[in-house]
Amino acid sequence: MNNLYSSIFTASALLLAGTSMAQRQAQVTGLATIRPVAAHHASTLRGGGAPANDVCSGAVNQDLAIGSTVTFTGDNTNAVDNDSLGMPAVWEMFTTTECANLEISYCGTTPAFGNGFVSIFSGCPFTSGIAAGSFNDTTCTDGNFTLFFEGVPAGTYYYAVMQDAANNAVGPYTLNVSATACAAVPANDECAGAVVLTPAADCVPVAATTAGATESMPAILCNGATSPNANDVWFSFVATAANHTITVAGVDNFDAVIEVFSGACSDLTSIGCEDGTFPPPVPVSEVMPLSGLTVGTTYYVRVYDYGHVSNGHNFTICVTIGAPAAVYCAPTSTNGPSDGDFIANVTLGDINNSTGGVNAYEDYTSMSTDLEQGGSYTLSITNGDYGDDDFAAWIDFNRDTIYQESENIGTFDGENGGEVISLPFTVPTDATLGATRLHVRCAYSAAPVDPCTAYSYGETEDYGINIVLASGVGEVNTAEVNVYPNPSKGDITISGANLSGKVSIVLMDMTGRTVFAEQHTMSANQPVTLPLNGKLAQGTYSLRLIGTNGISSRPVMIK
Repeated sequence: MNNLYSSIFTASALLLAGTSMAQRQAQVTGLATIRPVAAHHASTLRGGGAPANDVCSGAVNQDLAIGSTVTFTGDNTNAVDNDSLGMPAVWEMFTTTECANLEISYCGTTPAFGNGFVSIFSGCPFTSGIAAGSFNDTTCTDGNFTLFFEGVPAGTYYYAVMQDAANNAVGPYTLNVSATACAAVPANDECAGAVVLTPAADCVPVAATTAGATESMPAILCNGATSPNANDVWFSFVATAANHTITVAGVDNFDAVIEVFSGACSDLTSIGCEDGTFPPPVPVSEVMPLSGLTVGTTYYVRVYDYGHVSNGHNFTICVTIGAPAAVYCAPTSTNGPSDGDFIANVTLGDINNSTGGVNAYEDYTSMSTDLEQGGSYTLSITNGDYGDDDFAAWIDFNRDTIYQESENIGTFDGENGGEVISLPFTVPTDATLGATRLHVRCAYSAAPVDPCTAYSYGETEDYGINIVLASGVGEVNTAEVNVYPNPSKGDITISGANLSGKVSIVLMDMTGRTVFAEQHTMSANQPVTLPLNGKLAQGTYSLRLIGTNGISSRPVMIK
C-alpha cells in the first residue's frame, strides 16, 4: 500500500508537516495508511557510497518561474538520515521570486515510489517547513504521488526525497515541480476592507472566498482545535436586535472557522468563535448564535478555511435576526441496519412506507399525514429481518424540536423478523397546530430506546405530521379579539371575550413559515403580551389564535 509520512520531527520534536492533516484528515484526498517512523529498519538500505545530495548543502538549485516546471532526476540509494527526519533522504532545491501555488509530483518515477515526505523546507539546515495542503496518487497516471501547496511565499525551498525500501521508495526518481500564480488578494483581506452584511429575517447568502487571503492574526483555539493557518477575510454588520445568527455555508469541502469581534479595526476584542462541525460533512455549514448585542453597534466577523486546504476556498455567509432555528436530532448508529436491524414499514394515516434498511437515518418528512387534536390513532411498524430489536416512536406535539418523554407514543420489544407492531395513541387536545414530526427508532439491545442516542445497530426514520383542529371546531368572531398596537414596533398584546382556557398563539410570515409560537392559559378579556421586540423584521405577518372556542386569524404589521 502507498504511504506518505504526515509528520516529520526534528531532534527537538518540532512538528513541521501534516499539521493541517492531523486534525482535519478528512480533507486530504487520497490519504493512505500513515506509517510510524519506527517502521524503518537499517537493514533495508543498499550498500555503497552516499549520494552527493545526501545533505541539503549538496542540492543543486533550479529557478522556478510562474507558469513553468522544473524537473529533478536522481537516485536516493544509500541515503542516510543526516537531518533527523526519521527516514533517510536526499535533497532537491528550487527558488521562486513571487507568491506561487506549487505542485510537486513523482510522475515518471519507475517503479512508482510508495512513500514520501509532505513538506517543503526553508533553510539548510532547515529552520521551518510548509505542509502540503493536500496530496493524491491519482494526478500521476503511473500511480506516483502529487503534493499541492497553495500561496507559498517567494523564496528558496528544499524538498527531501525519502528512501524507504519497505515501500519501494528507493532508487532512481523523477521529481517535477510546477508553479502557478497565487490568487489575487481579496478586497476584504483586512478588517478595514470588511464587506458589510445586512441582517435580515431570512438568510440572504453573500458569496465569498478566502482564495488569495493572508493571515491578519493567528488562528484562534476554537472547539478544542487550532488551524495551522488563518488566511482570513472580513465582514461587518450593524446589530438591529440583541440576538443575531451568523451562518457560513461552505462550498465543496470549505471548513469554516468564524470569529466575531467588537470594537474598531484598530482595537478589536474577540467575543466568540464557532468551529463546531468536525468531522466535517460535505458541504460544511457553521452556525454561530450571538446574544447580548447592542443595537446600532458595528461588529466584525472574520472567516477562514481550516488548514486552507479546500477546493477553491469558496463559501457563503449571512446574518439573520434572532436565534438560529432549532433542529431535530438525526441519530446514527455504528453499523446501521447492516445486520437486519431496520424498520421495514411505517403506516399511519396517509403514510404507508416500506423500506429495505439502507441507511442508519432516513428523512421521510416529505411523507405526511393529518392528525386532529384529541384524535385517537394507531401507528403500525413492521420489524426488519433480525427480529430481536427494540422499537419506540415519538411525535413532537409542542413543535419545540425536542422529543420529550411525554411525547413518546409507544415502545415495543420485537422478537421476530417481519413482525407487525401496533402502537395506539391519542393526540393531546392542546397539541400545537401545524407541521411537526413523527420519529421512529429501531435499535438492538437498547431498551429503553432514547430518541437521540447513537446505537451500535439500528435505524431511525422521520415522517411529517400536520396537527389540525378537531372536527367541528369553528371560527372565533375576529371582532371579539383585540390585537394592539397594530401596526407595532415590537411587542403586541392580545385579549378577547372568547379567548379562554389553553390558547395556542402562532405568528407566520407571508411564506407560511412559523416565526413565533407560544401557548397560554387565558381568561376572557385577559391581556397577554407577546415579547416580539427585536425578534422580527419589518413586514406583515399572520396571527392565528387557536383555543377551545375556535380559531381566529388576522394580519399584524411590524414597523
